[in-house]
Amino acid sequence: MVGRLTERPRPVTIGPRRRGPMMRFVDLFPRLATPVVPELMRDAQRRQQRYRRLTENGERAVTAPAVRR
Repeated sequence: MVGRLTERPRPVTIGPRRRGPMMRFVDLFPRLATPVVPELMRDAQRRQQRYRRLTENGERAVTAPAVRR
């Protein structure tokens, strides 16, 4: 198994395609990306609270439309 992985490594795939360049940037320049982390966490918590509120009220959370490839 290990031999096959080292002979033919597979590329890492990232969930939504739009996150790919951002993750590559963070990987290359972690010191530049570190100050942004608290802001991203606040935004994520805000979105989670909104989603929780919508589901508790029985409303349907609006999601982005599916993209066909």
